[in-house]
Amino acid sequence: MGCGDDAAPVPADAGAPIACDEVAAACPAAHPQPGGLCEGALSCPYPDEVDPSVTWTYDCTAGVWTAMSDCMLLGGGCPAPPLAESCSPAFSGMISGATIEIGPADASQPFRAFGDGEVVTPVVGGQGAAMIPFRVRVSGAAAPDCVLLERSIALTASGMVATIQSPVVLRCGQSLAVFIVLPALCEPGVYDAQLHVVLQGIGEATAHVMFEAPPCFD
Repeated sequence: MGCGDDAAPVPADAGAPIACDEVAAACPAAHPQPGGLCEGALSCPYPDEVDPSVTWTYDCTAGVWTAMSDCMLLGGGCPAPPLAESCSPAFSGMISGATIEIGPADASQPFRAFGDGEVVTPVVGGQGAAMIPFRVRVSGAAAPDCVLLERSIALTASGMVATIQSPVVLRCGQSLAVFIVLPALCEPGVYDAQLHVVLQGIGEATAHVMFEAPPCFD
């Protein structure tokens, strides 16, 4: 599975997903969804789905699952954190009253929204493209399981914009990590940008972020 892939393999023994209002009080048979509800001092190990020599440990932190791997490789090569799954068909109705938030993709922390001007770190995919990873959350209304997610990033100084659209799974209103590929940049420095998402039929949100670019993303 490449760094830029949105689809994550589904374990054969995953079974039915835990209901959004169900609180796990013990380690599930298959790895839980980061951000799912839990209680107690749970710490549950699972082998990585691609590289079984790597173990992901899911801890119950502040009432939600967080995930951290034991991979210690330097210079890359560690498995990617759980990535958003593709799905079909995407929701085509309308929902009112929903709040949409954009936040860091770090699976080792409970979901939170980006702070204004927060510095984010680009990642480089297997094909050499630089990307910003993030998660989205829908609250205030019942969210569908499959949504059409359009995401774009606009660079404040240059006006350069990159946009991509794809169906993404929401579990309990929250996605796993998704990516937006950055426009080609060949000047070092700190870039100011607006990260924007539109969930078809649900709403939209914008986050003001900053990132430091290497000399070129080619």
